[in-house]
Amino acid sequence: MTYINQNGIPSRCKWQISSNRLINVATGKYLGINGTTLTSYDSAGTAGTVEGDKRIWRINTKNNVTSQELISLEPRSVLTILDNEARLESYTTSAANGTAYYIGANDFTYSGLPAGVMTYSYSTHKFSFIKYPSSQSVYTITMTHKVTGISKTFKIVAKPKMLMLGVPDEGHDHYSYMDSVQSSMGNIFSSYTRLQGTYTKSVILDYIDDYEKNVFVSRSHGNYDNFNTWICLGGTAALNGSDLYYSGMYMEDLSNMRLMVFCACYTASDLIGEGYPTLPQAAVLCGADYAIGFDDELYCGYANDWTEKFFELFGEGDTVSDILDEMDFVEESKGITVEIVNINHKAVLYGDGNTFFNY
Repeated sequence: MTYINQNGIPSRCKWQISSNRLINVATGKYLGINGTTLTSYDSAGTAGTVEGDKRIWRINTKNNVTSQELISLEPRSVLTILDNEARLESYTTSAANGTAYYIGANDFTYSGLPAGVMTYSYSTHKFSFIKYPSSQSVYTITMTHKVTGISKTFKIVAKPKMLMLGVPDEGHDHYSYMDSVQSSMGNIFSSYTRLQGTYTKSVILDYIDDYEKNVFVSRSHGNYDNFNTWICLGGTAALNGSDLYYSGMYMEDLSNMRLMVFCACYTASDLIGEGYPTLPQAAVLCGADYAIGFDDELYCGYANDWTEKFFELFGEGDTVSDILDEMDFVEESKGITVEIVNINHKAVLYGDGNTFFNY
């Protein structure tokens, strides 16, 4: 190290700051590092490359360098929401001279992440939900710049995903409800998965057991025997109540599900043997918040009308119980016809339907 003992600071000891680089006033060379040794370079290099980044510096104070260092984060969104994932984009910052500089995601620390619910990856710059929350869907995260301590608080909204099933049968419409439901729900859900066709039981179980899926609605045929109620999946395949809950034990963990609607004949029939749960009842026993089935035969077209009206009201923010109560009476001005009321009289709700969905 060389000590300078003279009046004034010689130009060889002065450094200009430009785009996070230090340039010697006397030589015009760039200060950098080679291994653990300080050195000088003739050019600025290319940021983002191994050699170029050797010449990039972070300033640990903004005194006298306010035109070149972070002053404040702009009050703009710093997140792009992609399904249940929030990706951090590059941060545009405001400097005193109006010049915008790129600040990387790794230049910040993040607080407010709910343990066991959400994680942040410094390698991918993504917030990811490891389990969708059933009681809270908005999280407040604070990002703090490591050098200056400047922070910004923002919110991440956890939007659920909806799963719709329609199993075909000649002469029966099990599909058309999907367009109407998706239109009514709009951006309440981050995505809509449509299953249109015949499926095996294992495939459907994989879908409904997915932690990101939170609302499930199916249109198909249904029936019952002494031990089960079920929905038909095509051919001889079916989803039975005992596939979910059997002999006092849950076979599937459906705690990810807020609501499951099995819109088919007899899915909530009380004619099965005593002690055997119906399909929607089994879903609630496995952790779903609410489930709806029907205790009698349904006419296909009116069942679609009921499904579309139910989710139209659901999208307006009513509780499940309030929706079912409202659909118990004809109200033509709201599109609640006598046919919808007749279907609704057959609906059976399991679970506490008085809770508001926090979407």
